[in-house]
Amino acid sequence: MAVLLFLRIYKTLVGLVGILGNSLVIVVICKVSFMHTLTNGFICHQAVIDLLGSLFLLLQSNIPVPVPVPETLSGEILCRVWIGDALLWLLFVTSTFSLLALTIERYIAIVYPFRFNAIFSQNSAIVIGVGVWLIGIALKSYSFMIYTVIDGICKFKPIPGSNFIGPLLIVLQYFVPSIIMLFSYTHIMVTLKKSAAQVAPLSLDRRGAPSAPGERIVNEQQESLLRARRNTFKTLVIVFAIFLVCWTPSQATFFLFNMGWIKIDFDGPLMVFNTVLVASNCCINPIIYSFKYKQFRKAMNKMIGRRIARDDGLNPSAITVTAESATRQTHVS
Repeated sequence: MAVLLFLRIYKTLVGLVGILGNSLVIVVICKVSFMHTLTNGFICHQAVIDLLGSLFLLLQSNIPVPVPVPETLSGEILCRVWIGDALLWLLFVTSTFSLLALTIERYIAIVYPFRFNAIFSQNSAIVIGVGVWLIGIALKSYSFMIYTVIDGICKFKPIPGSNFIGPLLIVLQYFVPSIIMLFSYTHIMVTLKKSAAQVAPLSLDRRGAPSAPGERIVNEQQESLLRARRNTFKTLVIVFAIFLVCWTPSQATFFLFNMGWIKIDFDGPLMVFNTVLVASNCCINPIIYSFKYKQFRKAMNKMIGRRIARDDGLNPSAITVTAESATRQTHVS
């Protein structure tokens, strides 16, 4: 009972943090104009899914279910959708494929930049977003069939073919996306290193000034673009690494269980530990963005600055001018 109480408290805290953090990500991206990019659109979509996952975590941890569960149609629906966590895992898996879509978008943008505009647009992003949900529903429809009410208790009940379907679904929902993302980030890292080596150094005259007009501007633009791509890449690599940490134990455990190689106590410490890790993934990404994603931090500071200016009755543009003046003075000194 103590373990289950801990799990309930932890899921409640994760749900609250996830709701607040993902709501902040959504608001910042929607409110600040320079955040309206395709990449940030995918990040916003990811935050919406994680927000829903956090909400369901909070509700499931605090809304009591009837005991015994009625052996009726409504009881079966309650068991399969709510008590059996099918809907929650649907959101978790959809979040995985949303992260995969974000990774592929960055992969094409950096590794194949000349093909990017032909592949990605606002319409294609919407199609990808819908596809992510359809894949999640297709893969987790199995979870709606493996729970049923027996003697007033919602229990796991293997169906014919479980020994094959279970491992296959885990491969499709975890191992395949993970391998694709690992390959993508590795290739992106190699490409960014090559791009850094190709940024031409400035040719200087005897006085130390750029010898070719406009060369300095081009060089600075190249370096600025490279820095921005590196920052986004590093942020997403951290998101991917945390995803692996949170998901690998549970998926490895379920894979071995479905293969019949181990037995699982669904209320035991191992499953509680696995559930804690997967649940944590709902609320971690906003924290990563806040500390590592420079564009998000800049947008958040801009939004907060505007709010403070309005509350104080000041002109936001005046604050901007003052800040720019201070920056110039800093550079001069």
